[in-house]
Amino acid sequence: MEVESGAERQITSQKWCQNCVGQVAWRADGSGLLLIVFDPGPRSNQLWHISYPDGEVRKVTNDDRNNYSHVSMTADSSVLVTVQTEIAAGVWVTPQGDASRARQISSGRYDGQEGLAWSPAAK
Repeated sequence: MEVESGAERQITSQKWCQNCVGQVAWRADGSGLLLIVFDPGPRSNQLWHISYPDGEVRKVTNDDRNNYSHVSMTADSSVLVTVQTEIAAGVWVTPQGDASRARQISSGRYDGQEGLAWSPAAK
């Protein structure tokens, strides 16, 4: 958005899903911006760069097993800081609610995230 006129101007033709763009940080020299974008395919937040004013887009991080958040730069844009996280999950069974007998039956990135169902034949 132009401050004086209030007019909006699209800076890239790149399309991301609704609500997939997170935090944004402008480069100090105005040559572009860095942003956190959620990619629903691998289900991860990655860091992207959009150059300004030409609108060229490139993915800065490309490790879909990790997530990035909180992008920031120093005043002269010489240093970029972000938080990298890796998701780990596990499913545990606790017979009759007895925590002393709990045992882990699964571990991985998204185990149990979409819900669980117990088979009637399970023992």
